[in-house]
Amino acid sequence: MEKEVDGVQRITGKFGDQVFVMEAWVKADKSGIDMAFFNSFGAGLGNFSFNDEAVSLNSPVFPQNLKAEYLAADFQFCFFNFYALKQTLENLGLVFELFREDENGADTEIRRIAEGKNIIIEIEKTANQVRYMNFLRGYSYTLDGDF
Repeated sequence: MEKEVDGVQRITGKFGDQVFVMEAWVKADKSGIDMAFFNSFGAGLGNFSFNDEAVSLNSPVFPQNLKAEYLAADFQFCFFNFYALKQTLENLGLVFELFREDENGADTEIRRIAEGKNIIIEIEKTANQVRYMNFLRGYSYTLDGDF
């Protein structure tokens, strides 16, 4: 982890024509990742957990074919140390690039994962928002919180 995360994030996602909005309490540090999902009324929508021993996703609102490992990988691509991930992805034949932009005083980090010249994933991070786009699988989401 580049920095520990412990707080509420608003998730706005899109998969095909479906759009969803929910909140998540996220606690992530060197020991693992835990998320509790809930709607705007506070009703529970499921849980996700990832550590050295197991990864699990229990939720009636996520598609049944969504693998917990994909959620763990997405989170790692967004928040884990770029250089540690770069070596692992390059060993798999993928390109992992990092760009920094300073637009109107807003520091933006852009991460791209590509296979050859084809961009598979693009992530834009600012201090309070992460935009994740998976072009290969056709989904995207935005996380709003304190990063």
